[in-house]
Amino acid sequence: LAASGQTHWPLTEGRVSLAQYATALRDAGYAGVWNLELSPERFAGDGDARQRALDSVDRLTSLNA
Repeated sequence: LAASGQTHWPLTEGRVSLAQYATALRDAGYAGVWNLELSPERFAGDGDARQRALDSVDRLTSLNA
């Protein structure tokens, strides 16, 4: 979530309680796929879009370990 309220931004923004959501999913017994939907065209002008996408994958991986 971007400061502007736009969705599909990298998980590196720190605006979403990702750890809380991940815990809630695990506690509810969710064992499905964690889908990351990014729209790079929205944040391409704010730095290295590729690296921010990779960092988002790393965050999800660390939470789902």
